[in-house]
Formats: sequence, structure tokens, C-alpha cells
Amino acid sequence: MIVSLIAAFILLLGLMMAWIEVQRMARHVAEQHPEAGPLRLVGGGCGGHGHASSPLAPKSAEAKFAEAKAAEAKCVEAKAAAKPAEGCAACTNTACKPGVLPAAAPEILSH
Repeated sequence: MIVSLIAAFILLLGLMMAWIEVQRMARHVAEQHPEAGPLRLVGGGCGGHGHASSPLAPKSAEAKFAEAKAAEAKCVEAKAAAKPAEGCAACTNTACKPGVLPAAAPEILSH
């Protein structure tokens, strides 16, 4: 029982290591032969089917720039949509806020 468990573990580990080596070799071949086009990674979008690009594929500078601009625009929109403080949060009178001493408090406490 234990021998078959260890054998299964070693087999799975060997398969994973072999797959990593296959990916490394594919990247090496893609680097050596750029005329063949970019390396297509398996497992990207739609379960590997369809036309979605792989999330692991390198992004172009234009795509990175567009992504950064979209994130910046989203941040600006969030700041603009944020409501200004109201009620006690906006009040500058510290005498009515629990846990905050007014500026004259040290004089009162020193007597």
C-alpha cells in the first residue's frame, strides 16, 4: 500500500517536472527562432479554446500603457465620486468629539 502511494507520488512529481522542462525547451526554441512567431501558451482564456489571449502571454507596451491609463481614470472617478465628510466628521469643533481634547484642555488638566 505505502509502496504504491510513494510510486504514485514520484510518478506525478516526475510528470510535473517533465512538463516544466517541455515549457522551458519551447521557450528556448521560440527565442532561437523568432521567425516562427511568439510562443503560444496553453491554458489562456476560454479554457484554452476560442480567441482569448493567454493571461501569461507578455503584453505589448501599448497594452500596458492603456491598462495604466484605465486604472488612473478609474482612480480619478473614485475620488470624484467620494462624498465629502458630513456631520461630526466634517465638524472642526473638537470639544464635542469623544476622545479628542480641545486645545485648551492641557490648561484645564494642569489645575
